[in-house]
Amino acid sequence: MLFRYDDAIAERLIRQVVSSQQMGILRRQGLVTGRDFLLHRPLRYTLRLRTLPLDRQAKQVYTLVGQLMGIRQHPVKDRLVVYNATLQLERITVPVRWFNQQYASKPRQGRPWVVLTGTFETDAYGEAFQVTDFEWYADLALTGHGRVFPHYSPIRGVPNRLIWGIIRLFQRSLPITDLMPAAMVESQGVLTIQNALSYLHFPCDVSQVTAAMARLGFDELVCYLLPRRQQHAAVRAQVSMYRLTPPDSGSLTRAYIQALPYALTGAQSRVWSRIQADIARGHPVFRLIQGDVGSGKTDIAILAALAAVECGYKAAFLVPTELLADQHYLTLSRRCKTVSIGLLKGQQSKAERREVMAALAGDAPMIVVGTHALIQEGVTITQLAMVIIDEQHRFGVFQRQQLLEKSDAVPHCVFMSATPIPRTLMLTHYGDLDHDTIDALPPGRQPPKTHVVAMTQVMDVYAFIAREVAAGRQAYVVYPLIESSDHLENVQPAVDGFHELATRFDTVSVGLLHGKMPLADKQAVMERFAANAMAILVATTVIEVGIDVPNATVMVIMNAERFGLSQLHQLRGRVGRGVHQSYCFLVSSPRTEDANQRLAAMAATTNGFELAQRDLAIRGPGNCLGTQQSGELVFRFADSTAVDQLERITTICDHMLSQPTVYAPVIDGVRSGQPISAALLN
Repeated sequence: MLFRYDDAIAERLIRQVVSSQQMGILRRQGLVTGRDFLLHRPLRYTLRLRTLPLDRQAKQVYTLVGQLMGIRQHPVKDRLVVYNATLQLERITVPVRWFNQQYASKPRQGRPWVVLTGTFETDAYGEAFQVTDFEWYADLALTGHGRVFPHYSPIRGVPNRLIWGIIRLFQRSLPITDLMPAAMVESQGVLTIQNALSYLHFPCDVSQVTAAMARLGFDELVCYLLPRRQQHAAVRAQVSMYRLTPPDSGSLTRAYIQALPYALTGAQSRVWSRIQADIARGHPVFRLIQGDVGSGKTDIAILAALAAVECGYKAAFLVPTELLADQHYLTLSRRCKTVSIGLLKGQQSKAERREVMAALAGDAPMIVVGTHALIQEGVTITQLAMVIIDEQHRFGVFQRQQLLEKSDAVPHCVFMSATPIPRTLMLTHYGDLDHDTIDALPPGRQPPKTHVVAMTQVMDVYAFIAREVAAGRQAYVVYPLIESSDHLENVQPAVDGFHELATRFDTVSVGLLHGKMPLADKQAVMERFAANAMAILVATTVIEVGIDVPNATVMVIMNAERFGLSQLHQLRGRVGRGVHQSYCFLVSSPRTEDANQRLAAMAATTNGFELAQRDLAIRGPGNCLGTQQSGELVFRFADSTAVDQLERITTICDHMLSQPTVYAPVIDGVRSGQPISAALLN
């Protein structure tokens, strides 16, 4: 967060009120420094009342202030004692009850006032206020009645009031400096950091909590976005060592566009023009291109690669799977016949690998397509001017960096994602990139019609496949597993499904494709299916990306409830690539609400960006990004789904970086790491 304080003073204050044993407990809970305590967000707030709440509800937590009378204990069984008493409020009495907690049955000497936290319950013992927490006080004024009090996450051995007391001590005795200039505080309409921390822990009402959250959320986003915008500005300011000025006015790129059997869509032309503009300025291209399935990202990637090759440099495609690498290699070989194309992957003969690696280490321009094999030690790529990372969300930050470091200078980078990214994730996680969206599909495409089908109706689906096959079309049937598993019940594997469908459709060719097959066999199956020599392809998610068979009009996904929204959308994207109407059947037996929501979303829309936003709502940002990249997006105070706020703070960060002298305390503080707290990690 954007504030400073003296750590030595904070530690001295903590040791005044915390025992060594409690200190050990607090450290294990991540409460070590003064900053940790100040940013320890309360779990909830309660209003301390001396009157009975008029709108009381069962299970709702309340805090009552009064005096206990007539305490009675009733042993029920071994180690269970029920205590009943009467709580005298301002004008009436309330029956209260608690279990065990014998220490609470006797008022502390000279402390007749009690603050009870609990819920109103009706059980076998009757209706009463069931108590979960006690605090005794010597005087009514000390109880804080009529005020809002915070409740922190329970820590065994450390009472809530001790955490509150430490933070109160900080408020009174710990000088805190706000790093945000007063003019920025005023223009953004947020609290000073001193008031924000005070209102977070000692609010008078809910409005003060809201105001505190607004300032702390603002700080959290600035701390997160400022380094990304700084990186973005640094890249934009660099002069590229690889000046991609075509010697003969872009003959390769121009010839590629002219040879396409279709015209580039307006969205494709717009994105390609922006990449050309980056190149013309002499700055490195550092751009994320996202687009729905079938929107034509591959054409843009090939044009970017050709721009490097025609200037005498190399370009590298990094892809997540060998099947996708094979598809890209075949596409490039077919469309770029005058360019040297290489392929580097795990399942490859030593002779093929040596030949490709020798070419990569040489001076001749070429395009190489590869999987993780490209980023392994021992792979040298000279004059690597263009890096294209496909399905980039499947690679961690360090894996991407390993490929970039293969170049002896900063290469141009184009990142591609066929999984539409919600605007909120774009602004946060990819704030250091320029980004473009190919938001139009090629003309003539008809979106697939999607139906959710119960397992008991699968025979109707087979009958539909038979009609489509009889009309000359083709079908995919996808299963979640290759072979049966002892851990998953009622899940048919692809191998069993293949045998069943081959028997049922014995008059046509049925093929099987999965990741464990030898490479040659996989290629042979795909070639036969692409050539319409095979009517039905049974597969696993190995076909999720990179497969383009326009004649395929049916996608059947078995046990669809076991797939995420992104996977379902990618699989559905394998159909709807030709002129005929296509269909997607989600055969399922959902058992959870999340699964029902995913399937309903798939049936409701074919818009990938809308689905991505729904996926964000269902699963949260971390799960949408994957385990390698998710931790950075879990905020404690900020709302990472508020697009307007993210756009506003992105603009503010750019403004701060444009005036580094004025905003030096903020920029230096974020760079040094002092303002960034554990809040970003919890």
